[in-house]
Amino acid sequence: VPFWLGVLGIIPGWYLKRHGKEHPVPAVHEEEDISPTHGGVFTRQSSSRLSDTFTLSNIRALISMAFVGAVSAATYYIVFIWLAVFMESLCDPPVPHAFAINSVSGFSGIFIQFFGGWVADQATAKSRNQNGGRKAWIRIMAISAITLAVTAPPFLATIGATSNPYIALLSQLVMGTILSMYSGCMLPWMIDTFPPAVRMTSMGVGYNISVSIFGGFAPAMATLLVDKVSDAAPGYVVTITGMLSVLGLCLGLGLKGNIVVDDDEGCVEITEGGAVITEVEGVVNNTRPIT
Repeated sequence: VPFWLGVLGIIPGWYLKRHGKEHPVPAVHEEEDISPTHGGVFTRQSSSRLSDTFTLSNIRALISMAFVGAVSAATYYIVFIWLAVFMESLCDPPVPHAFAINSVSGFSGIFIQFFGGWVADQATAKSRNQNGGRKAWIRIMAISAITLAVTAPPFLATIGATSNPYIALLSQLVMGTILSMYSGCMLPWMIDTFPPAVRMTSMGVGYNISVSIFGGFAPAMATLLVDKVSDAAPGYVVTITGMLSVLGLCLGLGLKGNIVVDDDEGCVEITEGGAVITEVEGVVNNTRPIT
């Protein structure tokens, strides 16, 4: 049933197609694009976007993306997928109404995600002339990842020790809120990291590698740890992935694709080197420095 509900994703897709504003990428040489490395120029090596994704000039950004997605994937799968099984079957005594608690937390997560997006928007608005808010996104992501890494073990230990449904619900909501702040900034960070020529492919490959490895194995590791170590031990999965994500952010420092924003003059493409290209009514103007 949850997978079939994914069909509802057609609605926002249809809305964006009908009412969304397209931002054309300013023209560059046919075989070149703005790149986060190698002097700001990404040279296409083949006609395949997938092959170009794994070129030397893009590999650092790809590895950074895979690490940055680690804490998001692991925390989601542990807190919103595995935790219900933990409360129902692994806690002694079990937490009453475990799956109802998980359902309430999951439904609340819809609105919590809006909060995460709002945080990212505020960071962008306040740092508009500083690489589209990239520094602010990295700062928020690093703080959120470290907070999850530190708090996940005691949260899980408290749930296991008390079996109190209210504490369990509060713990899920708090961790979900922190995760939303991380995810809200992670999405624009992903877009801003890769050059347009391979942006969607790079994001898809890097993110799905992260989800497959860190998210896919997180429930199994959590079950093993709670059985062999303690109720707090599954939180160490979040701790480790949190540190990996901080490492990924460090690895990504200095990377810069380009990102489109709006200003009063029209569509603006912020590029490597601190210059912008403005397009108004389909006419590309000369570059000007960011002020």
